[in-house]
Amino acid sequence: MLPGDLYRIQAAAAQTQHHRQGEEFWATCAALNLYRRARYRCWWAKVWSALTRRPGILLDLDAVRAACTLQTGYHGGMRTVPLGLIRGSEGRCQDFDAGFRPLRPLHRERWVRIAVARLLRTLLPPVALALVGDRYFVVDGHHRISVARALGQAE
Repeated sequence: MLPGDLYRIQAAAAQTQHHRQGEEFWATCAALNLYRRARYRCWWAKVWSALTRRPGILLDLDAVRAACTLQTGYHGGMRTVPLGLIRGSEGRCQDFDAGFRPLRPLHRERWVRIAVARLLRTLLPPVALALVGDRYFVVDGHHRISVARALGQAE
């Protein structure tokens, strides 16, 4: 190895790291703006819900289980589901509204971390859903659903 080669390797590594940090900074800024917009839309959805007297809340899977006689479930495998068919949640109804917008700033950091990962095209695990009738309920992956809806994904 020539004496200048080590310097060039270190410079290339530093430039790559600087580029990656720049991408993360951009993604974090974009994720924060996306979160603010989602909270703002959540506020307007609350106002609209009050004006129209329609509930803007997620359906609770536990309440649905208590109200109906659900038969045994089965694993349906992996499939693509339109986000518009996801209407409820298992245990997180107080954290998101019917449009899966964050209701409380309590989980802001987690929401932003997931949004940054999505903006950087990081592969995230699939969400776990339960199908009851024609409606899907989120069992695991509430923040991933919320971020996907905020990003305008269809499914």
